[in-house]
Amino acid sequence: MDLSPEQQDLPGQRGPHHHEMRERIVRAAEARFRHFGYGKTTVSEIAADLGVSSAYIYKFFGSKIAICEAVCASLLGRIDEALWAEARSPRTAAERLRRTYRLLLEHSLAMFFNDRRLHDMVITGLDQRWASISRHVEVMEEVARFLVQEGRASGEFERKSPLDEVAKAVASTFSPFCHPVLLEHGIDDDPGAKAEAVATIVLRGLSA
Repeated sequence: MDLSPEQQDLPGQRGPHHHEMRERIVRAAEARFRHFGYGKTTVSEIAADLGVSSAYIYKFFGSKIAICEAVCASLLGRIDEALWAEARSPRTAAERLRRTYRLLLEHSLAMFFNDRRLHDMVITGLDQRWASISRHVEVMEEVARFLVQEGRASGEFERKSPLDEVAKAVASTFSPFCHPVLLEHGIDDDPGAKAEAVATIVLRGLSA
């Protein structure tokens, strides 16, 4: 599988973008991160799992952090794909937006809390401002903008407020349901009910 354009633009990427070994490295690294944690995983161990030398790994990634970013981009890219699939579904814009909150919550809980070691890696990425995480935030804003435009075109949402302001405001309400730190603090307070309540309030504000 080839890396997406977002993954290709990550810092520390080397060599040809379209190469089977690059994807194999990402998969092997993810497997190790899930089992041992990214902090306890070395490049030499990833290389050993693949039956290659560390030097060969460095033909594709400039550092272990570059590999971590690629793994993070792959993980978050799966959420992005689910968001766009829902955003482009045949449901009404209001239904799609409501389901977006649920999707973000379900995928984020599964990714960050079913496997604590991945949660810790993403927290590090947030602290270090990894490009993979910044791109994920951009995708959520793009999805919000797309859904607001769809709702305006169908007559479901009001059209008087500036589109950019509305899209950014809607995207900001996604954070409690996808940010690993915010999720962690609210995980015992029925986040599903909160996501439903926030979606209802947002949709009420968007209504034409």
